[in-house]
Amino acid sequence: MFKGRIGRADYWKAIVLLLAILIVFYAIFFGALYAHINAFLFAGIAFAFGIGMFIVAFVQLGLSVRRFHDFNLSWGFILLLILLSVIPTTYWHLTISQTISLSTPPPEPIWLITWQILLIIISLGTTLWPGTPGVNKYGAPEKYRSWWAALVGKHEASFTQSMPSSFPDTYSPPPAPPAAPQ
Repeated sequence: MFKGRIGRADYWKAIVLLLAILIVFYAIFFGALYAHINAFLFAGIAFAFGIGMFIVAFVQLGLSVRRFHDFNLSWGFILLLILLSVIPTTYWHLTISQTISLSTPPPEPIWLITWQILLIIISLGTTLWPGTPGVNKYGAPEKYRSWWAALVGKHEASFTQSMPSSFPDTYSPPPAPPAAPQ
């Protein structure tokens, strides 16, 4: 899931599938929230929702790593983007919470809003910009057979490698009989 590359089209197919899965998770969770079910059943649904969100975040991280591999960049750049978004926001919230009442928090400062918008533009740019053409240090560009294959990172080469030899990928005619001696 964290190896190889993923192009723009396959990345967006996987994102659409991931969003569809998220919509189902949210529908189940909020349906249970407003259905007035007993607390024990709701706790089980909430726990399953938390596990599902963890899995979705893990899959999204795998997609992002493969997308950055398409640019010939390592996962460290994803970590850098996360840190550049979390540290300033956390710093501002921690310093402001010590100086004023939390019942009426002030609006975020313009520098923080500008910084967050810049990071959103960078993140969107990584999803829309074409990757490195040809082979890079993470391999050749990969083509995925389905949306699900793109989501979990199983490209065509791994499909054909896992096929038994009795089921060839393409038809090849039997060899011609040897020529008769003259």
